[in-house]
Amino acid sequence: MKELKMVEKISKSFLPKDKYKKIHKIKNKRERLEIIKNSLISELRLKHIELDIKIKNIKDKKKRNFFDLKSGLISPKIRLLSLDFNEKDFKKINSLILILEKEVNDV
Repeated sequence: MKELKMVEKISKSFLPKDKYKKIHKIKNKRERLEIIKNSLISELRLKHIELDIKIKNIKDKKKRNFFDLKSGLISPKIRLLSLDFNEKDFKKINSLILILEKEVNDV
């Protein structure tokens, strides 16, 4: 199960330790794989929601609309990732969120 090893490698650095430990205790490999995928996607969604909250707190209307448009491009990518999970797309989406979060924090 190469896919399980790849997904576990990603999840170890991305998921909170308590969640990772609970998931790692599951014996059935297919079940663990699906749970890890869903956990990673839900963590991405949480990051995206937190980013949207930060964007809504920006007072300058033009900048807020600009960041809102950028943020709007991320949610379809997350939905697509939930249908077909792969490491490359996951890392791309995560980096997009981190870049946008950095830009929002600089404002």
